[in-house]
Amino acid sequence: LDIAIQGDGFFQITMPDGRVYDCEVLDISLTGAAVKVEVMPSLGTYIMLGKMRGRVTRYLENGVAVEFTKPFERRATAG
Repeated sequence: LDIAIQGDGFFQITMPDGRVYDCEVLDISLTGAAVKVEVMPSLGTYIMLGKMRGRVTRYLENGVAVEFTKPFERRATAG
């Protein structure tokens, strides 16, 4: 996955204005992620989760759900 990991499973989200916040990815799929974060961006806000661009689609108890604008692509391995 193209998400920058820092330390023990912690990640960063980048807001449209360039502010960066530490976060924890609770769940991830090819199309989106559940992210534990202290800030609560407005619904519809586009953010960067590592190198993946996504849109905040709903609020969770301790964070947000993000739908990636371009799903992860499974990479073929040479063999």
